[in-house]
Amino acid sequence: MPAEQAPVIVGETPPAPPPPPKAEIHVSAPVESPPIDKGPAQPPPRPGSARERLFDDLRKKAKVSSTDSRLANAEATPGTPTGVSPEGAAAPVSAAPSPKTGEPAAAPSPEPDKKKNPWKVVDEWKGKYAALESEYAKARQSSLAEQERKDYQTKLAEIQKRADDLETEIRFVNYEKSSEYQTKYEEPYKKAWGRAAKELSEIPVKLGDGTERTASIQDLAEIVNMPLGRARAVADEAFGPFADDIMGYRKEILGLLDAKNAALDDAKKNSIQRDKELAAQQQGQLSEIGKTIKETWDKVNEEFMKDETYGPVFRPIEGDQEGNARLAKGYELVDRAFSENPNNPKLTPEERAKIVRRHAAVRNRAASWGRLHANYAKATAEVEALKKELAQYKGSVPNTAGRQPAGAAAPSSARESVFGALRKLAKPA
Repeated sequence: MPAEQAPVIVGETPPAPPPPPKAEIHVSAPVESPPIDKGPAQPPPRPGSARERLFDDLRKKAKVSSTDSRLANAEATPGTPTGVSPEGAAAPVSAAPSPKTGEPAAAPSPEPDKKKNPWKVVDEWKGKYAALESEYAKARQSSLAEQERKDYQTKLAEIQKRADDLETEIRFVNYEKSSEYQTKYEEPYKKAWGRAAKELSEIPVKLGDGTERTASIQDLAEIVNMPLGRARAVADEAFGPFADDIMGYRKEILGLLDAKNAALDDAKKNSIQRDKELAAQQQGQLSEIGKTIKETWDKVNEEFMKDETYGPVFRPIEGDQEGNARLAKGYELVDRAFSENPNNPKLTPEERAKIVRRHAAVRNRAASWGRLHANYAKATAEVEALKKELAQYKGSVPNTAGRQPAGAAAPSSARESVFGALRKLAKPA
């Protein structure tokens, strides 16, 4: 296996290869390049000076960090201890091979810049954050926080009211699922069984063959479901001195069970009574609404009949039998259409189609009312004007000179015809 070559620095002559290994292979440290003459050493710029700011700007443009610059200054500054920069930053140190393994030893970690320690910057920002957080806490105690609390309390009250309404409703719909039933009846019932089950684990029960075992909840359930006399006899025989305890569990559980059933029965009765009250209340509301609608209906129709502009169209006209019949038929159609509902599931397809046609007829008649009434008013005005003009002609005397009156008899003979012609030509004196 050939020996590894030391890294070569671009632009310089590579060093001679190391001698071949004897027993072990060791990696030698990189060979440092010969020093470059950089001229007389310059003292580092003072922190915060114009020179330092200029160098910072140049380093930013060259994309070189300030740490690299300080390391370079440390190498060029005479009298500076090896490995430490003038500002306390760590300088690069050649890695010496380890005496045991022959591998390069790890370079010591650089010491942090005390003047520009990033942890100090973090601490400063932490302090600013704490101050802002304190100001924010004070701001939340101002009027804005008070308004937020009021809004929250209002919403909370609305939610609580809604929850109470739902709880009241569920008490009548399904009382067994209400929180009141669960708290007052269901939970005590379950806890009683739980206490009994815990104590039964310490009570022995005698079996028919003379042996014993630990009592179980099933043993108590069987006794609970027995009549009182039978339960007492079985408890004395099976549990001996613990029979009174078993009968005490039985009494407590049955009492809680009776309370549960009684509460459910009362809730059922209350629900039925409430349904009746709600039905009566709704019926009263519907009756009141129907009464209001009828009163309004009659009043509005009466106003239409008395209206000077539209009333004559809605009222029957004396002597106009055909027109009155058409008006009555129109009212009958509209009243029937208003009383029918095509959404009724009991209707046949034919019945539903007829109802829809009647609704469409009412719609079209109502839509054309405006135009028809305008035409009717225009025609009525024209008729009145013609009547006035005709009355003027009837009141005047026409000039019949030189003209044969309308309706005059034709001449009966030739002589009469001649005399008639002469009369037309004659001029009265």
